[in-house]
Amino acid sequence: MAEGDRLHLKAVLANCPELTVLAEHMRSFAHMLTQLQGDHLPEWIEAATTSAELPSLRHFAQHLERDLDAVIAGLTQPWNSGVVEGHVNRIKMLKRQMFGRNMLPLCRVPTPGIRLPCLDQKRLAGVVRNDCRRLSMRLCGLFTEWIQNV
Repeated sequence: MAEGDRLHLKAVLANCPELTVLAEHMRSFAHMLTQLQGDHLPEWIEAATTSAELPSLRHFAQHLERDLDAVIAGLTQPWNSGVVEGHVNRIKMLKRQMFGRNMLPLCRVPTPGIRLPCLDQKRLAGVVRNDCRRLSMRLCGLFTEWIQNV
């Protein structure tokens, strides 16, 4: 933290005792998180729930107790699902980008390999729409495969 920010934080904490207590709780939680000391979590929850002046912190600590074993494991084990979550997030982004890309005006460009039978205009529009949907789904599949191989 920069020296100016540190001085500003010290001044704010000096004027607000609730923020001082909250900052201390958050520092101890951050230490548990970064040092993989999940076995200290029950003591932290006990200290956080006894602080009467911080109802939001107490509420957060009570929610951690709902699945205490999983939270302790997450704070103790060195493994995480960050890489998988990153891939899922990227795939969802590509999916969102493809929404609206299968409209009829965008699909009027002739595509190799797709033959349209001679149909009336209404049925022809439906066939083009379906082919465009298949193409956009195939593109999404190719993007997904490419992302997994990168």
